[in-house]
Amino acid sequence: MRHTHLAEDHAFIILEGEATFFDENDNKTVVKQYEGITIPRGAYYWFQSTGDRNLVLLRCGANLPGHTGDSRIDPKGDPLPGESAANKHITGVPVPGKFFGE
Repeated sequence: MRHTHLAEDHAFIILEGEATFFDENDNKTVVKQYEGITIPRGAYYWFQSTGDRNLVLLRCGANLPGHTGDSRIDPKGDPLPGESAANKHITGVPVPGKFFGE
């Protein structure tokens, strides 16, 4: 779901697979393995896996000094908790014996 973080800049680095990021106007940026993208605070975005392999990414975030808690909001300005159904959260399922980088 399209959302923004009001108090956090963050970056994604694609370790495996491919992701397509969409901005508030649905302009897309394809990010391939070993590439990255930075999303500044206040920028609306969403992304999806678009490669032919599983998507493995590293997400790094930096909150504004003194900010605590989740600052994620939806396009209407309402809170959007990361693990909520509204955010289309899906709990990952570990696959025994499988590890990234094999």
